[in-house]
Amino acid sequence: MKRIIWLTIPFIGLILLCGCGSKSAPTATFNDLISNPQQYNGKTVTVDGIYVSGWESTVLAEDIKFTVNDSDASKELNILGKPIWFAGILPLDIQNKLYQNTSPAAGPQHFGKIRVTGLFEYGNNYGYGKIYKYRITASQVEFLDWTPPK
Repeated sequence: MKRIIWLTIPFIGLILLCGCGSKSAPTATFNDLISNPQQYNGKTVTVDGIYVSGWESTVLAEDIKFTVNDSDASKELNILGKPIWFAGILPLDIQNKLYQNTSPAAGPQHFGKIRVTGLFEYGNNYGYGKIYKYRITASQVEFLDWTPPK
């Protein structure tokens, strides 16, 4: 009888470990999150976007474009669409892969395409100045291959 119990316990443990594996977060498009924020509010999601960090802002954007300042030929980075405030830590290895732009108006900016998994929130005011309607608190970040616009 003792032998059966000793053989059964590891088998039950193995079943529990295999059955309790982590489920991946549902993938949402940027448009999904902005168009139906109540559907994703308080849930962990995975979304691709353009990470932009600069003076007083760290956001996830759907897209960006550059405009050229005629007076000094400098480039201004412009966020397109409604940004999501980015909270959490961006790993150092990803920080080192980001593109850089120095704007006379906004100072140094770092940007690149990432896939972020994190808690999505809506219904409050987030970020610097409390001006953002959405926030994602990153728990996992992956750098994506991408060529920025000219």
